[in-house]
Amino acid sequence: MKYRIIYKLPFLGLLWISFFPLLNIKGVSISIIIFALLSVIYVCSDFQEKWKPDVKSFSIAALPFGLYIVGLAYTDNLQYGFKVLETGLPLIVFPLIYFIILGKNHEFKNSEINMQLNFFVFSISLMIMITISYLVLTGIWKDFFDNEIFLKSVQNKGVNTIRIAIEKTPFVGEHPTYFALLSTICVLISFFRILQKKGLIFSITLVIGLVGIVISGAKIAIVSFLITLVILLILKVKRKRTMLALFLVIIASSVILIAKVPLLKNRFNEILITKLEPPKGINYNSTNVRVGIIECTFETFRKSPIVGHGTGGSKDDMTNCYMQYETDIFARHNYYYNSHNQYFSFAVSYGLLGFSIFLFWVCWYVKKAIEYDDILFLVIMLNFAIFFLTENLLERQTGNVLFSLLIPLFYKLNLQKNAR
Repeated sequence: MKYRIIYKLPFLGLLWISFFPLLNIKGVSISIIIFALLSVIYVCSDFQEKWKPDVKSFSIAALPFGLYIVGLAYTDNLQYGFKVLETGLPLIVFPLIYFIILGKNHEFKNSEINMQLNFFVFSISLMIMITISYLVLTGIWKDFFDNEIFLKSVQNKGVNTIRIAIEKTPFVGEHPTYFALLSTICVLISFFRILQKKGLIFSITLVIGLVGIVISGAKIAIVSFLITLVILLILKVKRKRTMLALFLVIIASSVILIAKVPLLKNRFNEILITKLEPPKGINYNSTNVRVGIIECTFETFRKSPIVGHGTGGSKDDMTNCYMQYETDIFARHNYYYNSHNQYFSFAVSYGLLGFSIFLFWVCWYVKKAIEYDDILFLVIMLNFAIFFLTENLLERQTGNVLFSLLIPLFYKLNLQKNAR
């Protein structure tokens, strides 16, 4: 009995982290520490028999954090560099647990991982339901159907009340883009479970996840959702007629939603009606602000294209660049926005060398998912790769923990299967 409990300790720690969408920053940090401690206790119970580290897998999985460490050696902004390092800790902590502490000899059972993913989906669904309840109780949900509100918000004549409310939801408030990221993961896992004929409950979580994507208004989430879902259909649905029918339903539904739902319609129309030039005066929105961000990112990159500016070292140059624009949007954010592109972020910080390493890292995971024929691993990894195009996911705790929790875990599970 005692042996069984000790053997379950890593799984119990992993299961607890599945609730992180419902936890605050402190709660998430404590959960990761608990997972690490339970894993150490498991290994120490029979150290000589159980401990066999997988150094190769750890080294690859922790590559970005390695760049963070190296980048501290030549950064001009050590204070901000250590802040980046602190946020990036999950990038080394999870691989350390999976591949060094637990190592090659520990195996998660398929039933345990299925339970962990199921609990994770339920946690995200509950987070979305709490957010929806907050919108209803505050009456903000009515704004969802008000075209004038969202039209004004993209013209900088008003605010997007729905997106603000998502971030201010008590206990589970999250930035709309990261709220959308969690929602896409919920949808992909739920859809995968439905294709596996796992029951009605995942049809419910699928709908909840879709609602989460829609109310977030995150354009990249909708684009990523459509791409990954189509890939999932192609790889998982064997009957061509069924696949084609589902594909047409998904595309038609998406077009109708974007055309008819005021929040989505105005968010996508913004791209079409906005001149692709940096913001001027009070004429700014998310599209032309990103133009300014891209210009400053490339201007900063050109100053040190080979090795970059080091960890956190690009902040001062980016800030100076933002000061040149005659608009108050950058001043309101202390003249600093990150690159809003994870690929560009590594290029600016670590030059072409760091960019190449990061791109290799992303492609390596995609390649492994294809090699192991793990479709869920593949679509979730592609979902992250697409989000990387518009967000620095690894520089915010939610994105960092989500990636570091799931992707190395999927890889570890496939290593287990391949070793049998």
